[in-house]
Amino acid sequence: AQPTPERQIAAYVRRQLELVSQPGHRNLLALSALELDGTARDRIRTAHGLLVDLVVGALRRLGHSDARATAAALQGAIDGAAKRIDAGADPNATIEATLTLILFGVRGARRRLSA
Repeated sequence: AQPTPERQIAAYVRRQLELVSQPGHRNLLALSALELDGTARDRIRTAHGLLVDLVVGALRRLGHSDARATAAALQGAIDGAAKRIDAGADPNATIEATLTLILFGVRGARRRLSA
């Protein structure tokens, strides 16, 4: 069975924030940015783009007419949560709060469309 759009979005959000929560994540990012050649960075960008496309598709299935703009806002919430985790906030609490905010928001389009 195909996962629901909400589950796809939740998995995307959770995984990104779990990665940020891992010890040494920021150091690894800084080192990899310096050591990767252009081809490797392009492959990473392409892979990230494919993930974003999956989120955009899930948002469209939920009724968002401008799914790319919604995905950008969703990524903004993820980035904000990542900053909180980096600043020492409890990762589990931050992840759960972010999921609640995002999932409530993405379901909102379905409610507006049916109202």
